[in-house]
Amino acid sequence: MKKLLVLLTVMVGVFAFSAGALADPCSDCTYKTAYDNNIDCPTGDQMECFAFDYDASDVGYCKFHEAMAVFDICECDDPEGDFGDGQEIGIRMTILVDGLAGERGAYWSSGAVAQIPFTAYQTHKDACDDTGTNWPDDFGAGTFYKSNCTTVVAPADLIGDPTCAVPSDSQATVIVSDDGYTITDGTDGIITNQLSHWVIDIQPIRIDPSVLHNGEKISVKIELLNTASGGICAKCESVCECTIEVASVCCDATYGDELLFPYFTSLGDDAYWNGIVIDNCSSADGTATLTAYEKDGSVGTFTTPVIPAHSMFVDLLENIAWSGDGLGNAPCYIYVTTDFDADGFAMMADETAHDSMGYLPRRFLLPF
Repeated sequence: MKKLLVLLTVMVGVFAFSAGALADPCSDCTYKTAYDNNIDCPTGDQMECFAFDYDASDVGYCKFHEAMAVFDICECDDPEGDFGDGQEIGIRMTILVDGLAGERGAYWSSGAVAQIPFTAYQTHKDACDDTGTNWPDDFGAGTFYKSNCTTVVAPADLIGDPTCAVPSDSQATVIVSDDGYTITDGTDGIITNQLSHWVIDIQPIRIDPSVLHNGEKISVKIELLNTASGGICAKCESVCECTIEVASVCCDATYGDELLFPYFTSLGDDAYWNGIVIDNCSSADGTATLTAYEKDGSVGTFTTPVIPAHSMFVDLLENIAWSGDGLGNAPCYIYVTTDFDADGFAMMADETAHDSMGYLPRRFLLPF
């Protein structure tokens, strides 16, 4: 049974934690929707191959993507013993495909570094609020290995033949630190300031599209190592570990899209008329569902007729047959979900006053 924890105390100069059941030490920051993990796949006509980077916005992903891996050392088995003052902590990061280790088509890419950066915060919220991470700390120098943790290899070069095949001598799937980060208060005050939530920089990854091309799930297993508990080495036991899913292979328009139109004067007929445009940017027909949230709390919904590929739905809000109770002339915002890649436009105008405005929607899911 895992040990109970007590709260972190500065008096003894070590991390101590409150009693309670342990949870998974890893989580991410919820900037993304589930399908935003989908990555671009080489098609054979690109000038060069490319990688994806989990914690760098829009690098290699199909849609808007912003995420960070947060490792909460409070949820480890023995945080007081393993993460106390003076302990040296290393890291091992392993790429998994559909939960399995090995040379399975996903590899550390050119641009990856084995000296893994990290930064620490008091809470998960603090970690996620700081989207401008500057990586002040790291786990020391490291080495890239194949999955046997014996064969040393270099990350896969991005410049290659149009097939983007990854040669055997570039199939790095494991990173292991050679040294480690020593826990002291130092300049970052990691003990005094109770910085137990570590944001760890997941390095760029590339795929071999001849192996991965059909929705496979790519994850990274993160293991923290301790010199006092088995050493820092390629095959030593970890003192705490978790797994973060970082990608689903290839873009798929059937996943759909989300649009947020943050303001209309009303759904009805008032001084302003309000118009909405929803563009079907995909090569397949589809529909969109609109959910209107009025300022007074009323909610209305509407599903469009089929919108042909590369066409659009255009209408005034007052002409739409909304379902819902209590809908009136209150200001509102509209959230749109589609089963196609979408964009849109909103416009409102008071023709009498010669006053009008328009805007583009936001194209990612907000945490309602």
